[in-house]
Formats: sequence, structure tokens, C-alpha cells
Amino acid sequence: MGAFDGKVVIVTGGALGMGRATAIAFAGEGARVSIGDVNEAAGRSAIAALEAVGGQGHLVVGDVARATECQRLVRETVERFGHLDVLFNNVGIQPQGSYANVEDTTEEM
Repeated sequence: MGAFDGKVVIVTGGALGMGRATAIAFAGEGARVSIGDVNEAAGRSAIAALEAVGGQGHLVVGDVARATECQRLVRETVERFGHLDVLFNNVGIQPQGSYANVEDTTEEM
């Protein structure tokens, strides 16, 4: 039994680097994982890797800097897996030359 058996997780930016490693780790602990990423080829590779450790994965290609794409990611995840338990916000969206807390960052920024 894994620590995340029966749980559904979204990992934004889950195609490469820390996001990919996190998605695979969640899958290895029993979670069903949706990856949201702009890189389709890397996303497909990450899904294959998490399925290789026994996980179930779903890729949603899109830019999570856009609210409509975030809504689609959540919607597709819930449609596919029935619910959502964990949101791992891995993507870092930082405007050049400034710093703002996520709650103070507008979509335009």
C-alpha cells in the first residue's frame, strides 16, 4: 500500500525536472496523476514513466498561466479520475524583474 492510494493529484509543470520527479513519486505511492504542461512530448514521456512504476496518468497540454487552462486541467482530471485531492503547483510563473505573491499576481502579469 502506498501513502497516496486512492488519491488524485495534479502536478503543474510535471513534464520535466522537479515536476516530473514529483509526478512519478506520487504515482509510485499509489496516486492517479494528471500532469499539466505546455510540452506535449515531454509530458507523454513523463506519463509513460509514471505508468512504468504502476501509476495511472493523464496529460493535459496547456499553459497554466491562463485561468481557462487551469480550469480545463481540473475539469479533465475530475472527469477522468472522479475527484481531486492534491494540487502540486510546481510551475513557477515569475514576471521579469519583479516579485509578487501568487495572490497578488494578475493573469496579465
